[in-house]
Amino acid sequence: MTDPNNPYYRWLGLSVYGRPDYYALLGLRTYETDPQAIAAGGEQAFLRVQTQHGGAEEASRQQILQEITAARACLQDPGQKAIYDQQLQQFYAQYGGAQYGGAQQGGAPYAAPQYGANPAYLAPQGGGQPAGPAMPTPPAAASGAAEPAVAVGNSGASSAKRAKSRAKRGSGAFWASALTVLALAAAAGGGYIYWQSTQTPEKVAQDDPVEPAPTIDEPEVDQKPTEKKKKERKFLSDKRPTADELAGSIPGLGDPKERMDQMGEMPKPKPPAKPKATPAEESQLRSAIKTAWGQLDAGDYHAAQTTMAGVAKLTKTEEGEAEFKRVDQLAKDLVAFHRAVDLSLAKLQGGEQLQVGTTEFSVASKTDTHLVLRVAGQSKSYELENLPEGLRRALALYGLPGDDAKKKLVEGSFLLFSEIADPDHAMNVWKEAAAQGADISSYVALADEKKRYAPTQRPASTTVAMTDEPEMTSTTPPTGMTPEPMMTTPPGMTPPGMALPSVDSLAVDDKSIAVELGQTLTAAKQALSERRPKDAQRMLNNASLLATLPEHQEKLARLQELTDNIQRFWQAVSDEIAGLTADTDLTVGSTVARIVENRADYLVLRVNGENKRYTLSDMPAGLAMHFAKENLSGDEGNAKVVCGSFLFVAPDGGTERAVAMWSEAKLAGADLGDLPKIVDDNYNLADDLLVQVPVPADDSLMEATAEFQGKWAAQFASAKRSSDHTELAKKLLSAGKSLDGETELQFVTFRYALAEAAKGDQLSLCDEIVDAWAKRFEIDPLEWNLKSFQLASASESSKQQESVAQYALTLAPELAKAGRRDDALAVAKVAETAAKKARNKQLSDQIAELQNSL
Repeated sequence: MTDPNNPYYRWLGLSVYGRPDYYALLGLRTYETDPQAIAAGGEQAFLRVQTQHGGAEEASRQQILQEITAARACLQDPGQKAIYDQQLQQFYAQYGGAQYGGAQQGGAPYAAPQYGANPAYLAPQGGGQPAGPAMPTPPAAASGAAEPAVAVGNSGASSAKRAKSRAKRGSGAFWASALTVLALAAAAGGGYIYWQSTQTPEKVAQDDPVEPAPTIDEPEVDQKPTEKKKKERKFLSDKRPTADELAGSIPGLGDPKERMDQMGEMPKPKPPAKPKATPAEESQLRSAIKTAWGQLDAGDYHAAQTTMAGVAKLTKTEEGEAEFKRVDQLAKDLVAFHRAVDLSLAKLQGGEQLQVGTTEFSVASKTDTHLVLRVAGQSKSYELENLPEGLRRALALYGLPGDDAKKKLVEGSFLLFSEIADPDHAMNVWKEAAAQGADISSYVALADEKKRYAPTQRPASTTVAMTDEPEMTSTTPPTGMTPEPMMTTPPGMTPPGMALPSVDSLAVDDKSIAVELGQTLTAAKQALSERRPKDAQRMLNNASLLATLPEHQEKLARLQELTDNIQRFWQAVSDEIAGLTADTDLTVGSTVARIVENRADYLVLRVNGENKRYTLSDMPAGLAMHFAKENLSGDEGNAKVVCGSFLFVAPDGGTERAVAMWSEAKLAGADLGDLPKIVDDNYNLADDLLVQVPVPADDSLMEATAEFQGKWAAQFASAKRSSDHTELAKKLLSAGKSLDGETELQFVTFRYALAEAAKGDQLSLCDEIVDAWAKRFEIDPLEWNLKSFQLASASESSKQQESVAQYALTLAPELAKAGRRDDALAVAKVAETAAKKARNKQLSDQIAELQNSL
């Protein structure tokens, strides 16, 4: 039976009517004889039901657990199993020998086996479908009831006579029966011929019958009061029925004259109910939006984008969703604006023409620190980090993709934070975009929201004209190829020109501070990965104001050390590129390239007859590693520390490669300090403030379970595949983390999340759920890790079996270290079977070594 309300189906996946027999209950083949398969099936069935939380169905859960216990005890005892098998065969014989016929019609002989005076193994007699009839113990075969043996010797003649006599009698009976059958057949044939001769020929309907005149059928008079009236004939037997007659006589055919335009609209399906945002989710969204506005106002556009991405999956109200989309789009526009500026600067070459407003100018030269422009016959030099606002806008518009309307939307977003532009300038640019067909409804609301979240502090005198550019610092292009200067501002100090955050912008409670600090550290690490060490350093300077707890300060210090190493890495790359000689060969591994042009910030190589231009932002990681190692070759240990730090944040690097290089650095005599601990650093810093609470009593979880099931019932019903269970487990984990303060509901949510992750065969997700659970409740993490391992081992997928075996390599030593050697041995035994099913020889050898070590 596939009713989702059936506990057998929901908890064990059994599609049966009534109670299943012992073999079906344990997921075994009928009359299974392998003791190990019976033991494993019983253990898995018991665990699957035990890990469920019954809630309102707790009585059913306990009953099924008792039934599983009885089934295991019966089938693991050879004597009781033999009795039960005999009774089961007799029971199925009533239904033609079908294995599951009896169980589907009324319940197999669940409690049928006769166990003498010991009632311990009788099936429970609780609610549900009644069990099958009790089967008596089969009696032993009596020797006297058997047929007598055939005698051998002098009695052979008399036996032959008796056999001959029986044969004669049988032959006579055969002929008598045959004559009788022939007589009956002749009588039947004659009767059929006589009946056919008395029938009148049936009239055939005309090809094109004339429509008959309407007639009034006289109702038949009932001969008896209790006899039903005969059905009226709607049309003549020798005429074809008309469409109207068919429509009236055949139920459900409908009216043939009805047309589609005369029919009403089909009922439209109701959309699924949208989940409502909890107060905690609304508070988290407001905090993220406020933090993002502060980051945008401070120029940390990537950090703001990361902040908004962190709350993208939250359930939101309609107003919250609209505000989230506005701020998220604003952050994306500003990131796109500054990326376009950087791309334009990277592509600029001498002699290129640009225009800002009505002013035209040409590019005289560009270095890694300065841009020299030729305006009105004069050369003006600008620092790349302090380009005039008008020039930045021109470079952005030059590099932005898309049509003019889209570019104006991005330009208006930049002007919204301008310190010199008129407050209404951004709105005017957006209106120009609207005139070209762009939708600016969300942008109009941003102007009011900025006044609330990040009001502009304007200097005493402002200028908007492009002509008021900084004075030129040199009439000729600078000749020095100076690499990008290193950030020398010590941690905790604010660089000149950077405004300190106001007291009101700081979080008012420890949790909000921890959340903001974690988001800042995450954004800084992402900036390192995107080769923006200066942005990362600026974020770390801001983060130093928020790190108050010792553990948070330690994480900040490790990330600061990593940032310093990354800056040294790119400085080494820049120095090495600047020292190359044009028109010489460069050998990197097995590749030989010709150096065409080189400066401190870019390099042009000729490879396979083609020129390739690289900058520090897009240079392949392998090439950058080569230059850094060459430049730092004088100190092998320091070189490996710096290169290992680069590998740790590089997208095509990886933690394993970074740790391996740090190990080599340590062997070379380098002092790593606490840097390797950064591998395990987690920037969900709010978890550091959590306090464990006792596990709630089962009685107190009843109401929370009912509330949980009511909220998530639809999503549980739609989870069919492993991927569905995995996705649901992730949602439940996120929901559980946000339920701080609702102890019972939070505990129930984590419990269901673990069960769904195990169904999805995701042991790593199970570990993540157990870790989050253990941070909030005084549970035994190893116990729940073991249960999730046992549930996952029931999968038949070879890929999942390999994952189970791999997981055992970590779980078994932890159990042994905790003094649970028996559990460790059991895990290793399951892993041995899993490795064989996965057909992984190397994994099987590792499991064998594990068993020997235990």
